[in-house]
Amino acid sequence: MKTNNSSLSVGMKLTIEISRENDLVFYPSQLLDILNKKELIISGPIIKSKLVLIREGENINISYMIKNKGKHYFSADVISRTSTEIYKLKIKRISDIKVIQDREHFRLSNNIPISKYFEKESEENKGFIEESETKDISGGGMKIYSNILHEIDDVVACSIDLFDEKLFIKCKVVRIEEVDSFNYKYLVGLQFIDIEDRSRDIIVKYIFEEQRKLRLKGLI
Repeated sequence: MKTNNSSLSVGMKLTIEISRENDLVFYPSQLLDILNKKELIISGPIIKSKLVLIREGENINISYMIKNKGKHYFSADVISRTSTEIYKLKIKRISDIKVIQDREHFRLSNNIPISKYFEKESEENKGFIEESETKDISGGGMKIYSNILHEIDDVVACSIDLFDEKLFIKCKVVRIEEVDSFNYKYLVGLQFIDIEDRSRDIIVKYIFEEQRKLRLKGLI
């Protein structure tokens, strides 16, 4: 959904998203002034009392939250920077302002290989490892394909590789559907019930990166 500059106000907190060494990094910022419909003055990022230098001409993404209206974002070019008194960036918005779902709850459709260990206490299934794949994933859970007929509230442990890191996540079965597929019989909805903050951050980062790729292709 597109919106306009009326969603911006001086003093609001912003997040700068920028690519660094093939990685996506995020820095806190603040809107200092609105010059016109497209040009803004924002604070430059400072981490541990050191300026994070952003070059003139670099492309960045800006995101911010508006209560009851969700997360907004737009792309911008850095026109100039100054570091006298206050580190400031003059930027020019080069895209419409759009509203997206929060990445922790945004459900990304993507097939990611996954290993599922069934923890239920039974001679038939205890210790059974199934190689499968996701149908979609969010910061709170995922849907995966399976050939095991689970029951609601079954607990499983899943491992998934993202950004060259192996994540181990404990999940609870919250939904079961039969599917018409050559390889799988069921689609199983899982809710994360024991997940480290770092693992969730990696998942959210992955979703953010995939959203960025979709936005560049004009698919969302």
